[in-house]
Amino acid sequence: MNTETQLGDFDPLKVHTIDPKTKQVLRVNPFRVIISKGQRFYEWPKGSGNLWFENREPAGRLTEKGEPVTGAKHEVWNPPMTMDASVGMSNKVLEQENKKLMAELAAIKQEKEMDAVIAKAKPAAKSKANVKET
Repeated sequence: MNTETQLGDFDPLKVHTIDPKTKQVLRVNPFRVIISKGQRFYEWPKGSGNLWFENREPAGRLTEKGEPVTGAKHEVWNPPMTMDASVGMSNKVLEQENKKLMAELAAIKQEKEMDAVIAKAKPAAKSKANVKET
């Protein structure tokens, strides 16, 4: 497998991708530099615990205490959900609940209308209280 394919976008020399015409930052690809016992490691993606050497070769992983372990196998890392994604997901859930409630309300209204039609169609019952016995 090609190293470029394996590493994706990690380049310790390039964090920001800038548009040459507008000079605007198009993309940010952060990493963290960790120096331990005179050796420099790069944690990329930031927060993953996967370590790389400057030549873009896998170096190992960080322990829970933040100490590098050289030679440890990299783990697949899923980035945490962003605030935008979290808000979007909760909006979708609210939309679904709203649609369900609207359908339920429409069913209740239809049922009420049917009850009113049935009540009009029934003949009025005569009361025996008004009839005198002789």
